[in-house]
Amino acid sequence: MQNIIGEIIGAEAEARKITGDAVKKRESINEDVKAQVTVLREQRMAEARRQIEEKLSAQTAELNEKVKAAESEYEKKASEIDAAYNKNKDSWIDLAFKKVIGK
Repeated sequence: MQNIIGEIIGAEAEARKITGDAVKKRESINEDVKAQVTVLREQRMAEARRQIEEKLSAQTAELNEKVKAAESEYEKKASEIDAAYNKNKDSWIDLAFKKVIGK
């Protein structure tokens, strides 16, 4: 009987050791998984930031080109208006004067 009780106590101690080792292993694995998740999250965030910067840079370049085109068009139209003014200003002034004095 003593022998059986000793074996039961020994088996229980062995089971506790195995269980303790398994718990430690699980905790270690959980920590490793958390670390890997953190690394992956940081990598994904870095990639997302890089893509955002790339797209922002491309959009900025595109908008700068559109602004340059609009400024060029403005300069062209302003030159055309100035040329028309310089060409016709005397006749416009005369026409306005005649309308004011009624002739």
